[in-house]
Amino acid sequence: MMACCTLCTTVAAQDDTSVINTELNAGVELYRWQEFDDSGTRLLTESGPRLFFLAAINNTDRPRNGFIYEATLKGYTGNVDYDGQDNNNIFISSKSMYSGFAIDLNGGVRIADKFDMDVLAGIGINVWRREIKDDQNAQGSLVSGITEDYDIQYLTLAIGLPQRYANADGYLKVGLKRPYSTREDVDNFNVTLSPGKKVSGIISYKLIFDANSNNLISSIMFYYDGFRFSKSQDEVTLINNVPNQVRQPKSSQDVIGVAIGHLF
Repeated sequence: MMACCTLCTTVAAQDDTSVINTELNAGVELYRWQEFDDSGTRLLTESGPRLFFLAAINNTDRPRNGFIYEATLKGYTGNVDYDGQDNNNIFISSKSMYSGFAIDLNGGVRIADKFDMDVLAGIGINVWRREIKDDQNAQGSLVSGITEDYDIQYLTLAIGLPQRYANADGYLKVGLKRPYSTREDVDNFNVTLSPGKKVSGIISYKLIFDANSNNLISSIMFYYDGFRFSKSQDEVTLINNVPNQVRQPKSSQDVIGVAIGHLF
């Protein structure tokens, strides 16, 4: 009887042990950046694919109620198409080079009943460089490029819904994101701007195959992410020794991606 009770206690303790996953992911994302004037007319669009690498640690396989967490580090780069206009409103088509990284820390609680649900809150930072290349406008005149460095810090609130299938596990996450600090350094004009902070949405779905196998690919993830910024305050700077007002127009960023990963 004592042995039986001891065995039951041991099994229960093992069942309640949270599984800590380490993941490495790589993939491609379709990127779009748009800017608009005060009337809502689109000023420019950047779009194209970017490659990324993502490392994560989490315990989303936890079988019972309790603390849930995830930490991710993402690096990305890509050369996308730029379709916009110069300072004289003349069309120009060029290229923009993006490179950057993002760090996200999320934590919350799992409520396990008839179905599991996670309530999550997080904090993150996304830092990137945007290099618009020199090119000719529609009239054949050379237009100089520009380099901008962004530092966006934000908060997130999300719901996570784990699913258990016969040969795989799924995880759906839906939430909102809002910056609390925005910084944009425009190197060419030696000016720092602060785009306005607005709420955007996030959604992802991950399908995890046999995590205990030695298969090279053990997960696939689809996601949408983005930012929304209202226009910044004007800043005065010297351009060719002439004072000018510089601002970041109303802007939006949309990213749709797919990643394949391996769990350790």
